[in-house]
Amino acid sequence: MSALTPSASWDDVTQIETTTAVLGGEGGPANTPHQELLNRTEFLKNKLGSITGLATTTPAAVGASSAVGTGTTAARADHVHGVTTALLNTLGAALGQSLNTNGYQKLPGGLVIQWGQASGSEDAWTTHAFPTTFPNGCFVIVAGMMTGSANTGGQNCYAKIISTSQYAVMSNEHVTTIGWIAVGY
Repeated sequence: MSALTPSASWDDVTQIETTTAVLGGEGGPANTPHQELLNRTEFLKNKLGSITGLATTTPAAVGASSAVGTGTTAARADHVHGVTTALLNTLGAALGQSLNTNGYQKLPGGLVIQWGQASGSEDAWTTHAFPTTFPNGCFVIVAGMMTGSANTGGQNCYAKIISTSQYAVMSNEHVTTIGWIAVGY
């Protein structure tokens, strides 16, 4: 059995009708949808590769077994997992991320998630800078107590949005560290 050859194009995917004669081989109706999907995959691989540098990623490049292509399920799973992990790491870095205590992740479509820890002050707002400026706005910020006094009740902390680049936190007890997460675009 021979393999189909990819051609980077975005073809419509043909539906095989109940009246279609099921013939294989090069150009055969049974192979047409497979060829079209293969072409789409090649098209996306080339487009993504131009952004991330993964267009020429091979199983060996991502640590997969050399048995890929022999039909073994484990080897193919290793290849898919390796490519997926490499792709997600590269894509995350290309979109923008900082995976630190105070960090952020920019997602496709423009959504930005930020998180961090800030020092709180009892009954007074303390202003801090977001790890990165939200390009357009911040939808919400939520805060929670991380460290503070050993009292068992009445400890609250708050967060508010100041601007696309700043937020403020406050506590009503001896809360020394406030954890927060913010979502914007």
